[in-house]
Amino acid sequence: MVKTRFEVVGFAEYSGVTDAFRQILLKEGPGGLFTGLKISLIRDVPFSGIFYPIYNFFKKYFQIVLGF
Repeated sequence: MVKTRFEVVGFAEYSGVTDAFRQILLKEGPGGLFTGLKISLIRDVPFSGIFYPIYNFFKKYFQIVLGF
């Protein structure tokens, strides 16, 4: 969440990473650090579930066929 805030808001609102953590915790509570986590997992988990088996298949394929 801190990285995203720096990307969106910029460095003007926070004086550093620790200040960003502190301000988010004080204003939004511990849950504020995990804002957007659910939607990110909904997006990333299916991608990883498809990507890694395909990657491993081709990795083994190229090791056998091409000797990489």
